[in-house]
Amino acid sequence: MVPAGGHIRAARTRGDPTRRRNQEIARLYDEESISLEDLAGRFGLRPSAVSDILRLRGVALRKRPRMRPPSRLSQRNAEMARLYVDEGLSLREVGARFGVSHERVRQILMKAGVNRRHLVRQEAVAGLTHG
Repeated sequence: MVPAGGHIRAARTRGDPTRRRNQEIARLYDEESISLEDLAGRFGLRPSAVSDILRLRGVALRKRPRMRPPSRLSQRNAEMARLYVDEGLSLREVGARFGVSHERVRQILMKAGVNRRHLVRQEAVAGLTHG
């Protein structure tokens, strides 16, 4: 646990359980990419205490992702992304299938990390197919 003042001192003894715990926290964070929150839950610490441990051990903290990974998207949002990316439907076409505006589809895709296609490229492709 974290001392009352919130400070964490590096354990100096080789057999110290705190030192072994901190090594394991650093290893799991660095090598297995386990999040601060998951490590905190696993070891009964606050996320801020885990980040303090990592900083003291010289481990560079990762930036927190802004978006959910695709594996955690709802089925509906994953289907929107699939239609847009794989099937080449426009934002308006995807929105029409799901009863939402093209702007809402854009927001969902942006949150999912899907890059928008450029209109210039779409117009060039349309020009090739209609020419």
